[in-house]
Amino acid sequence: MEVSSFGPERELRRHPRYPVRRLACYNYEGKRFLSVTINLGMGGMMLDISHYVPENEEMDIQLVLGRNSIRPRVRRVHCGLSPEKSYVSGFQFIDLSEKDQILLKEYLATVEGSPSA
Repeated sequence: MEVSSFGPERELRRHPRYPVRRLACYNYEGKRFLSVTINLGMGGMMLDISHYVPENEEMDIQLVLGRNSIRPRVRRVHCGLSPEKSYVSGFQFIDLSEKDQILLKEYLATVEGSPSA
C-alpha cells in the first residue's frame, strides 16, 4: 500500500482546483460510502475518505453541486494521510458526460476564492 503523509504537495494539473466542500457518494467493494470533497476542479477532486482505495482504482461517484448532482467515473491517482488519520485521496475524472461537464463548469463559476495548489 503506497500512502504518503498529507502535506502541501503541488501536483501538475490541467485544471485548477477550488477549495470547496461538497457531498460525494459512491459504492466500493459492495458498500456505500459518503464523503466530502476537499477541493474540486474540471479535471478531478480530492476526497477525505475513511478507507484506503488502491491506486488506479476506478469507480462511479455521485457529487452534489447545489441543486444539481453529477455522476463522473473517476480513477484514484493520489493518496495521503491527514492529521486525523483519514485518507486524503485525489481522483481524476475519466468519464464525465457533456451535461455533467456543463453543470460542473457552471457550479465552479459560482465558487469564490482562488484555486488551491
